[in-house]
Formats: sequence, C-alpha cells, structure tokens
Amino acid sequence: MLREKARPFYTEKRFAHALAVEREADYLASFVCPEHVKEARAASILHDIAKNLCYEKQLNYIREFGIIDCNKFPDPPLPAVAHAAAGAAVTMAFFPEYAADEELLSAIKYHTTGRAGMTVLEAVVFLADYIEPTRTYDKCLSLRASTHAELERAADNDGRLEALRRAVCKALSDTVSYVKERGGKLEVETAEALSYFEGGGTFGEGRL
Repeated sequence: MLREKARPFYTEKRFAHALAVEREADYLASFVCPEHVKEARAASILHDIAKNLCYEKQLNYIREFGIIDCNKFPDPPLPAVAHAAAGAAVTMAFFPEYAADEELLSAIKYHTTGRAGMTVLEAVVFLADYIEPTRTYDKCLSLRASTHAELERAADNDGRLEALRRAVCKALSDTVSYVKERGGKLEVETAEALSYFEGGGTFGEGRL
C-alpha cells in the first residue's frame, strides 16, 4: 500500500499533513475530475516526500532526474519550495510505479508554486495542500468553507471548474501576499500563475 511505503520518508507530523491533503484532494477531485481521484490521492500522499531532505540533497535529486529545465530556469528553486520539484524526482527514484505518470509527477512538482495553465489534477493537489483540514489559518479555513459550498451548489461541470479556478486564484493571491508581507522572494511560477488565472485563464493539459 502506498501509505505504508511512503511513511518512512515523513516525520509523524508531516505524514499527518500528507494524509489530510489526501482526504481533501479526494473530496475536490470527486467534483472536478472523478476519473482521476486515485491519482489525486497518490500525488497528495507523495507531495512532501522530499520535505525532510536538506536543500543540497533536494537540488541533487532535481538535477539527477532533470526535473527542471536548466536552460529555461538557470537559477535553482528557492529553499522554501525546492522540496516540491525534488519530490517528483524522489517519486521517480523510489516509487517506479508512478515514474511514467507525468501529470501526477507534475502535480507533485507544482504543489507549492502552482503554474500558469495548471491542469485540473495539479490544481486539486495545489489547493488541497493549502486548505487541508488541519490548517488553522483564518484564510485557509475561509477558503475551504467557501470552496466546498461553491462546489456543492454548482449546477454542472463548468460551474464546478469555475469554483476551482476561483479558489486557486484566491490561494495564489494569499500566497503572494504572504511572501511580500514578509519581504521574501517569490517564485516566478507563482506570480505567473496568479496573473494567468486572475486574467481568466483556464486549466491546461498535463505535462512535467
């Protein structure tokens, strides 16, 4: 079972978080991509699989497995988010049953930063990580409640996808505000994702 195999990579607290993300992703995916609930749950269990590695080891995994195009992104990811890309590499190294699932790997890779043109699966994992039920921040609690309400009252799939898009926009906006308020450096992908979805951008196709 995936949970049992993944458990040694986590601290107790971080594993509880991964399971909470899995539950939330299961709920979200059941509305917007029911055919990919299994993948959403697997990506959620694996999303922080590299969190406990030191930064240098995270970068080594990223380089070894070519997770980031160094020609397009010559600078390494910031320490706060490197675990996401490294998580895709660790998944390829230790969970070969998922190594060929590019969209699942991409959902792990972008679960912290998001990206412009995220797929629905990527958006589900990104949002689930932000609003999972152990989060106690007011913004997370509010967004979780409003997202659930909008999904449950949506009349059709278009309405459910629009609810997801609005929730992703809010999560990205909150993330940008949080980083700026603390004088931190923002990953380019996050800024691009916010601009894209605020401008009415739609969910895209899968890719690593």
